[in-house]
Amino acid sequence: MRREPRSSVFANSPQDFRPHVPMTPTVRTLSIAKTFHDSKRGEIKAVDCITMEAFPGRIFGLLGSNGAGKTTLLRLLSTVIKPTKGSAEVAGYDVVKDP
Repeated sequence: MRREPRSSVFANSPQDFRPHVPMTPTVRTLSIAKTFHDSKRGEIKAVDCITMEAFPGRIFGLLGSNGAGKTTLLRLLSTVIKPTKGSAEVAGYDVVKDP
């Protein structure tokens, strides 16, 4: 019996391969931003309003050129530094309220 191909809407859904995995993201950011102040260059936007979700059991790639803010975003998520604005949760814990 021949099967019809799946619709592309459902092909990338986290439910396809791991139906037992909860659909709550492990990492969630909402318009998170970090600005640094430099005496020579003035205001530097290291991270500018990033909104993303990373689900358990899924591969999430954080790609960008040098100086794009990848390391700063990871430092924000690991509570090494505080965001200038926005919010983030890791495993249900707010990175500002529950570091």
